[in-house]
Amino acid sequence: MYLHYIFYQEECQRFCNSLSVFSTRRLERRYFAIDALLWRLYDNRTCFLFKGGIFPVKYMNKVFYGWFVVAACFVILFSLHGVIINTFGVFVKPVSEGMGWGRGEFSMALAAGALAMAFGAPFVGRMIDRFGAPKTMLSGCLCCGLGMVVLCWATMIWHFYLLFILIGLGLSAATTIPVSLVIANWFNQKRGIAMGTAFMGTSAGGMIMNPINALLLQKFGWRDSYLILGIVVMLSSIPLVLFIIRTRPSEMNLLPDGKPSHAASDQPLTGHTLKQAIGTASFWFIAANMLLTTGMANSIGVHCIPFLTDVGHSPLFAATAYGLSMGFMTLGKVASGFCADRWGARQTFTFSAVMTAIGIGILLFASPVWVVLLFVFVFGFPQGAPLTLTPLVTADCHGLRSFGSIFGLATLFSILGAAIGPVIVGYMYDSSGSYTGGFILLIAMTLLGAYCIHMAKAKEQFEVGAIASGRLDKADVA
Repeated sequence: MYLHYIFYQEECQRFCNSLSVFSTRRLERRYFAIDALLWRLYDNRTCFLFKGGIFPVKYMNKVFYGWFVVAACFVILFSLHGVIINTFGVFVKPVSEGMGWGRGEFSMALAAGALAMAFGAPFVGRMIDRFGAPKTMLSGCLCCGLGMVVLCWATMIWHFYLLFILIGLGLSAATTIPVSLVIANWFNQKRGIAMGTAFMGTSAGGMIMNPINALLLQKFGWRDSYLILGIVVMLSSIPLVLFIIRTRPSEMNLLPDGKPSHAASDQPLTGHTLKQAIGTASFWFIAANMLLTTGMANSIGVHCIPFLTDVGHSPLFAATAYGLSMGFMTLGKVASGFCADRWGARQTFTFSAVMTAIGIGILLFASPVWVVLLFVFVFGFPQGAPLTLTPLVTADCHGLRSFGSIFGLATLFSILGAAIGPVIVGYMYDSSGSYTGGFILLIAMTLLGAYCIHMAKAKEQFEVGAIASGRLDKADVA
């Protein structure tokens, strides 16, 4: 028996005809010529289109479709967040020196993009509720790709600011918020590991693309590099959004985790509305943590490579070293998801923050190669925790009833931190000629962020166990 997927012949005929795809006995191409390439016949008799899913029935029986969604989210985050944000530091020195701009001035481009993300964040949840995740993410992918392409013709600093605003709006619509919401819909029991696996894409993108971008810069210059990256971003993300991403498992007649659950299908979602969440101390602790933690992470991402080149390392070595830290971050995301499921998100987050602060301290003495390699692990590995654990803490404190709007508003503070942090550190360098003061400030921000996440608690009257229905309906946005 093919669980959830095989119907009686009459039902199958009616289902297929309603979607204008295949009959149960012969292949019909009614709308798209590409159908013949996408769909395969099962046992020469039956082929199914599950409201947009493109995987054959025999594989769907073995692997829960939610894991295909996780894999698609991984690649999308790799292409967008990993390539655009986590490799920004590679371009700081070549572009700023080539155009005669200060590092703080050029960092304002990333700040402009982050502010655009902050502006768009509160609306993303509503867009997903109205149009669905695929259409929302598609618009974001197009904005990011086209913005990167047009950067190759930028000649003035305000061109960078304007184009990074477009890119920032795209990142808001296609990365953290929709991915967190979609995975929260698809998973209940394995939500931590699913979230961690998807968000591995951000650090994997930085790990692989930092040295590749350094090579592109050496061979083609920064203008052609932006053009190439923009095309790659669109080609790698748009097909996945169109053919794989689905907002809710109910769109494919499935339940969270792929297991039948009367509680999941019958009980309404529980949790706070946006107004209720704003009235709790936990929301503001989460928001403060996101501002501080993201400000620290983006500051290191922007200024680590320039700092390493300033102390005598080659640009390729600096980019490779930071890329390796992204690799350890990738492992840390999976490990943090596992530890959160086992020991709790707050305890895991606190440990990772202490380890991160030690790593930043090591970076201050990174003239020897062995110190750089030590920094790569001590800083990189715990950096996987914030992106994975913060959505879990938010769901724990406020539930899934209005998760999209609550997490979207909290993400606004994260984006503000991403905008402010690199600019402050950049101007501190421009005024003093040293990164020491800026890095000490980042250590303090990291530890303060850990305190904030530790203080974010679910209220007693909120039944934490009830948040795990894993579905977000239209009530999801207050």
